[in-house]
Amino acid sequence: MAHGQPSYPLKDGEVRKQRELGGMTLRVLADRCAAAGEPISNSQLSKIERGLNRPRPALLVTLASVFGVDVKQLVETSGS
Repeated sequence: MAHGQPSYPLKDGEVRKQRELGGMTLRVLADRCAAAGEPISNSQLSKIERGLNRPRPALLVTLASVFGVDVKQLVETSGS
């Protein structure tokens, strides 16, 4: 966690699944996040997809919005 910001564990493969369901490349997803006010690089998105990084809360909300899903669908919750 950088700078003490909270981050949330994502469901394995869910970001990639949602991106692919939407027919988006990493570049398209990065562009849509930037258009929504959350600029991010392709490489950072790739790290999030592979579970190497966790998104900041604002980026998590943006990803859910771009995918048209509820944040809960992306986040690992106890019992899921």
